[in-house]
Amino acid sequence: MRTLTDHATDNPATTTGQKQALLYVHVPFCRSRCTFCDWVQAIPNKDLTRRAGDPIRERYVEALCHEIRTRGPEYADKEISTIYWGGGTASNLTEDETVRVMTAITETFDLNPLTESTIECSPDTVDEDKLVMYRELGFNRVSSGVQSFDPDRLRSLGRRHSAEEARGLPDMARRAGFEHVSIDLMSGFADQTNDELMESVETALTLPLDHLSLYSYRPTEGTHLRKKMDPKDKRDYIAQQYALYAEARMRINEVLPEYGHGYFGRKSAFTTLYFQAKADTLGFGSGAASFSHQRLQLHRSGALHAYITNPLSFELDEPLDNDRTLISFIQAGLSTNEGITRTDWSILTGTELLEVLDRTRIRPLADLLRHRGLIEDEQGIRLEPEVRNLTLIQLAFEMAVFES
Repeated sequence: MRTLTDHATDNPATTTGQKQALLYVHVPFCRSRCTFCDWVQAIPNKDLTRRAGDPIRERYVEALCHEIRTRGPEYADKEISTIYWGGGTASNLTEDETVRVMTAITETFDLNPLTESTIECSPDTVDEDKLVMYRELGFNRVSSGVQSFDPDRLRSLGRRHSAEEARGLPDMARRAGFEHVSIDLMSGFADQTNDELMESVETALTLPLDHLSLYSYRPTEGTHLRKKMDPKDKRDYIAQQYALYAEARMRINEVLPEYGHGYFGRKSAFTTLYFQAKADTLGFGSGAASFSHQRLQLHRSGALHAYITNPLSFELDEPLDNDRTLISFIQAGLSTNEGITRTDWSILTGTELLEVLDRTRIRPLADLLRHRGLIEDEQGIRLEPEVRNLTLIQLAFEMAVFES
């Protein structure tokens, strides 16, 4: 199989007619359910924890390969510049399952334009041999949801890996030939202290990383940790989250430059292209969404059996101008230093950015952003980093609490 060239994509640009596309593969399986995670809360535990050899999981892999091979030709006008495998836990797949899915991709798409291929790995699901296998398949970037290096915190989050496994993964990835290694940390838990978070940050900065993500906890209804938080105290929670984030951000910035809210180091092509609406997204698998040809096509999370029965059917298939979807695009775009350009927005969504900001359901958000110093000019919209970070932490917290 083709090995990727490892050159950086410092500032991906839109190609004529929005020809670039991101290919996303969703793996809806984990070894257990983490107490903070809202990405898999719709998946019944029996389905989430299906192991290798389970007949339902086997049928899922078959359905995923079928969807890739069948829908792939619909995107012949697109140039696949980035691949991202997420979940769930993408590294939960066995070597055989991983090879089968990647073979479907390489036999369906022209990957010559590809510059970045990422797989999400939990430290407890990989060893050096598995990482070597990923590199041989063409992945050139590993992203690991470490979340914390504090043993007590890891236990409270329901993580299966140890702090030692988390510290060892970046070195293993380097030995396996990966030039690009990223980890995620989380902040803003109700009982988290500044000392605890900063110890994890300092540990991360000693590791051979070229990217670090720092996420604030979202108290989404249905997650176990949400039960420990009282929405009536939201001001205190938001203030705590911002204080924790601000100090950690300042320290990380001394080593890795910030290019967006929570993102530090070498720019991830997937993050940049997706958040700034610079490319279509082709999503495959139960729980994946596609944003292409100015349409939203969604496989609902948790509908594993429906997906297996008909992986070519979508629970949602509509023009890409739904207010709720566009609000999420606005928040994502404003998380980057460059923000959103009017041209990219129009090509991806088929709408005009200024018209969208004036819609009845979106105007309150636009008014808040303008009050916070939203920059609007001929190029597009953006927020200054200091204002952006507090604003996005507040919006994410309030939407998790009040829209769930």
